[in-house]
Amino acid sequence: MQTIAEINICNEQNLTDLYRRYVGDYPKFFKMDGLSKLGFVATEMLLKENQLKLEENCCIIFGGKQGCISNDKNFQTTIDKKNYFPSPSLFVYTLPNIVTGELAIRNKVYGETMFYFLESEEQLLKLTELTISKNHCKQALCGFVDYISENNYRAHLILFEN
Repeated sequence: MQTIAEINICNEQNLTDLYRRYVGDYPKFFKMDGLSKLGFVATEMLLKENQLKLEENCCIIFGGKQGCISNDKNFQTTIDKKNYFPSPSLFVYTLPNIVTGELAIRNKVYGETMFYFLESEEQLLKLTELTISKNHCKQALCGFVDYISENNYRAHLILFEN
């Protein structure tokens, strides 16, 4: 497994500003939750800065400590016991694997996508190695992403080649 490209972003700028600077052509971005925005922008930055493209059979393997807790809390506030109509637009983002799905759609990736709740990046790297060795994928996009709030986030992405 060889590292092709790597990027770290944390609390650098507003994610919408980064989106406008590096992407700008994916209107679904504005409907995404914070975790999906973070993973999406970090991936776009990684690919554009290194002039790379994800292979069709690339595996997308993300993990983090927080999952989509930020959006879960927002969704919880829409649940009113007297008038039970929680927000469906927030509900879809109560699943942390939505970020990997968004990336697969955007990059036309048909390989495996997954999101793990993990304590460390080392665990994610071990899972990535195992996935690459067992699934015969040529590439793996590995990302440790944590989004707590607009001013408290971190992403470390590595693109590996087998």
